[in-house]
Amino acid sequence: MRTFAPGLALLCLAAAAQGQGVTRSEPQASHARAVDERARRFAALPNWTGIWETRLSAAMASGEIKTIIAQDAHNPNRPEFNFAPPGILHPFEMEFFRLVQLLQKPPYNPQWEANYRSQVARLTQTPASTSDGNAVKACTWGFPLLMESPTDGVFQLFVTPEETLFLFANGEVRHIYTDGRPHPRKEDLWPTSQGNSIGRWEGHTLVIETIARTPGPVIPDPRFISPDFSDQARFIERLRKVDRNALQDELTIEDPARLAHPWRVTLHYRRVTDMDRLIATNCTENDRNPVVDGQLTIAPR
Repeated sequence: MRTFAPGLALLCLAAAAQGQGVTRSEPQASHARAVDERARRFAALPNWTGIWETRLSAAMASGEIKTIIAQDAHNPNRPEFNFAPPGILHPFEMEFFRLVQLLQKPPYNPQWEANYRSQVARLTQTPASTSDGNAVKACTWGFPLLMESPTDGVFQLFVTPEETLFLFANGEVRHIYTDGRPHPRKEDLWPTSQGNSIGRWEGHTLVIETIARTPGPVIPDPRFISPDFSDQARFIERLRKVDRNALQDELTIEDPARLAHPWRVTLHYRRVTDMDRLIATNCTENDRNPVVDGQLTIAPR
């Protein structure tokens, strides 16, 4: 019976490898190349890891909102703002919502400017007693207002080569596909509250195109006036990191059916530094402020 010392066996294997070459099977080599390519693509992406929140959400949490409102009240160039019938909301609430850019009046074309004026006339003639703002509860926002939500604007970002995912604390999700796919064909596309989004990377800037948003006002409640977009609306975002703790989203809205020209707003986000995980919120489950007979109430402990 023949035996080999371990050291001799290793030398024999090494010699065989040098003489004949050791190669992986083609499936193994193909898998290794795919892994290497995906690792390379991951390495080229920006690091947006963490939890982020909208500027107004951060200001609410820090108490800075009072200073911002006071400063805005003295701005002589404040745009016209009509949102709710006089008296339906507390003056502080009106000033707060005035700061939301996506609730301002868009650059409507003449037809929709006239429509807006008729809404304003109806709103100003509506007695506050006939419409109670305290009965309004917003559990979801939908796109695009979700990107500037003043109260539920906390989200986590997941960036992969194939997709960037916005996961909001209130359960809403945005999928931005960056794997080269186009929008679905017209016959396979239907409107949703988030629309259909595809994206591409230009360096460390994520360029997002969203179409097929459910047409209609940003806040679909007849008690309020908010921007109204058609089924032709197209939303282009340029999202980038401006410093370690700040993101910026340059949003351009095109709507040939309702806007005289593209509407551009710049949205700002701050990194959340006092949370180490995203905490889900739900304004219906375990609700301590149910609406009873049209009024918000406080449930007993």
